[in-house]
Amino acid sequence: MRVCADASVTLAFLLDEGSTTANALMYELEDGILLVPAHWPTEVLNGLLMSLRRGRMDTETFSNQFAMFQSLNSKATLDRDPDWAEIARIAHEFGLTAYDAAYVELCKRRGASLSTLDRRMGVVAQQLALDIYSM
Repeated sequence: MRVCADASVTLAFLLDEGSTTANALMYELEDGILLVPAHWPTEVLNGLLMSLRRGRMDTETFSNQFAMFQSLNSKATLDRDPDWAEIARIAHEFGLTAYDAAYVELCKRRGASLSTLDRRMGVVAQQLALDIYSM
């Protein structure tokens, strides 16, 4: 299984937000490949930091979740050679941010399933006939 999980899915898992899709995916990835754009670690780390700053977790919980994040990051395959022109086209044509378009472009180019909790990105993936990870 080759899956590209965006930051929304990763953070739902790390922040224990009860997403069955996020939890199932992260546990299934022991036998699969997690493909992510190069900005994914920064995006996920920022989400963890924002949760700490907003009081959604204490420093001990942050430390624990940060350790889990580091473990996920060490298993992830970072894509460092995106098709920038395709990212720009997808972002422009479908009204996505460049960050979100990078996930879609990666799935399209590498034949990976997209796992996202972002409704708009999911709609775009369907319009492009990409496989969407679901339980």
